[in-house]
Amino acid sequence: MFAASNGSRANSLEWLESLPPGPELANALAGIDDSGLSEADRVSVLRSHARLVSHYQGRVYGDIAGLESAMHGLREVPHHEAVETAAVEVGAALHLTRRSAEAETHFALELTRRLPEVQVALLRGDVDLRRARTLLRGTEHLPDHTARRIVDQVIDDARELTTGQLAARLRRLCMDSDPEDAARRYDRRVEDRRVEVLANPEGTANLLGFDLPADRVAAIGRYLDGAARKLRNVAGGRTMDQLRADVMLDILEGAHTPIGAARTGSVHLAVDLATLAELNNNSGDIAGFGPGTADLARQLADDLKDSEWSFSIVDPASGDVVCDGTTQRRP
Repeated sequence: MFAASNGSRANSLEWLESLPPGPELANALAGIDDSGLSEADRVSVLRSHARLVSHYQGRVYGDIAGLESAMHGLREVPHHEAVETAAVEVGAALHLTRRSAEAETHFALELTRRLPEVQVALLRGDVDLRRARTLLRGTEHLPDHTARRIVDQVIDDARELTTGQLAARLRRLCMDSDPEDAARRYDRRVEDRRVEVLANPEGTANLLGFDLPADRVAAIGRYLDGAARKLRNVAGGRTMDQLRADVMLDILEGAHTPIGAARTGSVHLAVDLATLAELNNNSGDIAGFGPGTADLARQLADDLKDSEWSFSIVDPASGDVVCDGTTQRRP
């Protein structure tokens, strides 16, 4: 049994992280006495267990895909029937609902056949299941060869990114790979815009807007924020979140607010000058929303034409900011 020196801050178990996930790492972890481990050792054990979990999750999805292959090959049934039969077997083996079993089977096939490099990273413990799902979900609308090319650009950095950061990077790469398709997809989603009202167990309710134009949502957010700030002196102890919510309710109920129709606050839009000039179609970035299509960035820039603008001059080779400043004139 392995043991670390009691109370030591030295990382005596750092060697665990050099072991590839699999039986050797599992045996090493099983032989560790975790009583009295230092903080650094506990981090090494945590990271090693996490890599091991990822490895075996990759194995599980490989098993599910192998089950479908066996159904398809041995029984000589069409692919769709093999998938359905495999899902039934997965549901019975893992005690899953039909829908869950079908979802797991579909994910296994996408992982092992459409983006096999993601399964390899999972087996190596380089990414966890959350990041693997983010990679698949973020490229599911793309042709296989394009999806693989984009995944190749992010897979090495994926372990160091949160799922939110990874999803944002994927969105930007997808937009830049085919700006016209990104614009079409955006327009289709806006066509599905809707509002839903949902009740909460405590008796409150949620008012949710889905697939709304991002530029209009950004403007509304700016308006609510500015209105809330103007009401702080008469807030009566209300927080900014509460003030924004109250302003929204007052407006939707038709109540007058003391700020009229003024648009205040700020929106941070990062976009290159060539895109604003319609010389290219690189995606922009809206703070709080993430990447946006070139058309959306130009529309939002036009909406903000009377606002104060900040600019940054960036070295195209290194990406480093050379200088920055502000201007009252839209670029």
